[in-house]
Amino acid sequence: MIIKLKNKIESEVAKIGNLKLDEFGIYFSEQPPYFPEGISVIEDGNGRYNLAFTERGEIRSEISKLDDNEVIYQILKIIMKNISSHNIDEKDVDLIDKLIKNNEFEKVSQLVEKVKENRYRYEKELFEKISPLYTSWYEREHS
Repeated sequence: MIIKLKNKIESEVAKIGNLKLDEFGIYFSEQPPYFPEGISVIEDGNGRYNLAFTERGEIRSEISKLDDNEVIYQILKIIMKNISSHNIDEKDVDLIDKLIKNNEFEKVSQLVEKVKENRYRYEKELFEKISPLYTSWYEREHS
């Protein structure tokens, strides 16, 4: 069952690019003896899944009892945030640094809001390429 879920997620991710899940530290396992650094999708034996977020050899957080669509959505959110964070314009980052050095915090705040809005729009566009279901969940989370 977990292999079927992995294949489904890979096919959804393929709609937005030639991306591999392990590039994002996402692994699939049936009760692993250890959890690799990153995110482990674990089948619980009852047709549900748990996500374990591991850092420095320790589980830092978990999301439990997810169905297939909920797992796919959580994984897609992680991937979308990662992709959108790499697409932030370097000019904005440099400008924010310059404004902070000049104590122009109101302008920093405005620019950060603009960047957040651009990221939201970009992530939403990526979700729209995949599925109306996940797009609606994403919009609901951000409204």
